[in-house]
Amino acid sequence: MFEKSTFLYFLFFVFNLSIQADPQICDGLLQYDKCSTNPSCLCLHSVSSNATGICALQSATCSELVSCVLNTSPCSQPNHICVRHPQCQNQPVCYPLSMATNQLCPPVVDKICSTATWSKHGITVAGGHGFGRDLHQLADPYGIFLDENDAIYIADRSNFRVIKWEQNSTIGQWAAGLKVDGDATHDLPLNMPQDIVVDKNGTIYISDGGNYRVVRWYRGADKGEILVDRVQVVGIGQDNQGFVYVSEYAAGQITKWNFDEDEFDGQIVATNLPLSTFIYIDGKRSIYSAGMSANRIAKVVEDADEPILVAGPSGVVGDAFDQLNSPTGVYADEQETVYIADTNNHRVMRWLKGATSGTLIAGGNGEGSSSDQLNYPSDVFLDREGNLYVTDTLNNRVQKFLVDKSSCQKKK
Repeated sequence: MFEKSTFLYFLFFVFNLSIQADPQICDGLLQYDKCSTNPSCLCLHSVSSNATGICALQSATCSELVSCVLNTSPCSQPNHICVRHPQCQNQPVCYPLSMATNQLCPPVVDKICSTATWSKHGITVAGGHGFGRDLHQLADPYGIFLDENDAIYIADRSNFRVIKWEQNSTIGQWAAGLKVDGDATHDLPLNMPQDIVVDKNGTIYISDGGNYRVVRWYRGADKGEILVDRVQVVGIGQDNQGFVYVSEYAAGQITKWNFDEDEFDGQIVATNLPLSTFIYIDGKRSIYSAGMSANRIAKVVEDADEPILVAGPSGVVGDAFDQLNSPTGVYADEQETVYIADTNNHRVMRWLKGATSGTLIAGGNGEGSSSDQLNYPSDVFLDREGNLYVTDTLNNRVQKFLVDKSSCQKKK
């Protein structure tokens, strides 16, 4: 608390003396975390705090930045502030405050509050033209991922491919695996890909379930490379430091990998997770795991020994709002609220942190193909605004449910 208040006082002092602009502060974020609706703005920690800093546009090159004279003193350059920037130098650097304005880095002001709601009728944003292999079709879509531009990546399972769908597009783009003309990448065909995660460079990490392996596929490449072999994988995720996490379905464990090293071995970071399917890694590197057989969502805090139950009474199956039935996918927002693809109940549930029951936010009207129905949904993801995306597996489509945060505005 002392570190934070000291930094804010110092920043207020600097701005009053020097620059006529609104500073964009990042608080409670990791170094280089996203802190704005502008994806080019990242958090740079102050020299006096490990959790508070400026949200700044990353356009200043390392060669333009000068080291701070003293870690605790203002920079000698006008309109600059001393921050940590380890990608440039080991010691703190003076960063221009003109790159930390609200105009350049608009704040994410409307987080998803507890009273937010979602449209009961979904909009089809991918597929929806029956089971098929053409680029406007999907076949048993399973895992889903949205990149920083909200482009949708889908594990198109029975088409043995990963397909990318830009916002407002009526047709997808091949990204990995079997091509639409039937020509497989013979050196490395995919077999029932389960899940995907995409890093900032557009590299796709794929849980290639039918081949029992993890594959890396660089953006624009014609083939991928095997990273992990002979392992029954389903879910895959990545933290903000670049480590990749894999849920090993049969082993009931989650392993963590650094695939940037020349040689790599997985580190077991979670056990006692029988038949764990999809996973989600939040900004604090906590792991959320969907337990299909246990009918629960578990959370594993970094360096913890045992998972914590966060949704669903473990082992109990049902369709009441405090129960789940074979949940497959999970997502967690900044408030640690979880969003669950409650697969066999044909619905999506939202579970607030510490709650003993959830709320229905999509589906729940029986198995079907109407806009207010789902048919064995498998995975969920939220975009930057909080809109909900669902892989509606047996309807061979991805549905988008618009968020309504008007009640959040009233609470302020």
